[in-house]
Amino acid sequence: MEEDFEFLTLHCLTMKQLAGPANVEAIVGVPAAEAKAALGRLVESGDVKEARGNFVLMPPGRERLATDLLVERVSSWLMVGFGRLVAGGLAEEPVALARLACHVPADEPSAPALAAIGDLLADYRDLPPEPGSPREFNFAAILPIMLAVVLARTPDVPAPGVARGESAASARSA
Repeated sequence: MEEDFEFLTLHCLTMKQLAGPANVEAIVGVPAAEAKAALGRLVESGDVKEARGNFVLMPPGRERLATDLLVERVSSWLMVGFGRLVAGGLAEEPVALARLACHVPADEPSAPALAAIGDLLADYRDLPPEPGSPREFNFAAILPIMLAVVLARTPDVPAPGVARGESAASARSA
């Protein structure tokens, strides 16, 4: 039953944006004690924040995730390389810079994800477009970059075939 009150309270805050326990009681139709208890649990979980006696729903997604600048640097260089390839240029230089940025101390929280990205990019080379292709780029050159971007943008998700907390290199050597 508590989960129902929390869901209804979240729904109320979604509609009202900023609400006090009295608003939640009136809109949701739950007793004041239940509204206060649900708001307290939601504040404790981090989904809701109290501001001067009123409550506001916290934004979902990236705003709640801490940004790792080491991973952002790798992702940015990979996107530069992607842009160059699509425009008909070469991506070796930005990919090399991304690969270089993957070399971080082992005690960094992002080290396993960056090691997996570094392994993926280790053998990267630019490929010319297929003969007769209307595209100015070769998909085989873009795919490792795009996979590396996905890994860089989601560093908390384990790489396929790699257990959480280890790099692809350590998984291969085991």
